[in-house]
Amino acid sequence: MKLLYLLAIAVAATEANENLNDCSELTAEQCIDIGINDHKVHYYAHPYSCHKFYKVEGGRACLSCCPLIRPDRSNRLVFNPESGMCDWPFNVRNPAGNCNDVNQIPKSINLRSAIRVNCPESGTSLVKDEEDCTRYYKCVNGTPKGPFKCRIGNIFNPTIQACDIPGNTPPCIHSK
Repeated sequence: MKLLYLLAIAVAATEANENLNDCSELTAEQCIDIGINDHKVHYYAHPYSCHKFYKVEGGRACLSCCPLIRPDRSNRLVFNPESGMCDWPFNVRNPAGNCNDVNQIPKSINLRSAIRVNCPESGTSLVKDEEDCTRYYKCVNGTPKGPFKCRIGNIFNPTIQACDIPGNTPPCIHSK
């Protein structure tokens, strides 16, 4: 099923005549009927631009663009296929498509930390990194994805499952 979605999206992408990283002319009407409807919502990276993605729902693939980081229109968030959301560029290891305008910060993976992620067996949740309070994992049916990093100055708050200012979070012993 995923292969059919990707094939339909590839066809839609090749039919589109657009500046890859320009989202100024993107409208909600840029959708294509793909004829596949599994009654679920799926998100897929655009094959040529890291700032764009497709939302597939109800048999239609609609092109969307990640929001601007700053109002000066020079930088955008990047689509993160692991989370299915737009994210800070430094959180996306290998963005899809042309991403020459994104400064990537290499991520080192702490294997000890990855092994110690306590993911619930079912459902989706965010779980703190046991060794670095600025990092967290997305758990999907017992499988951890990440690590993801909070913005500078924030730490992960397990109570609300989001990054937060240190004064609002439980004490952080292992913050790096």
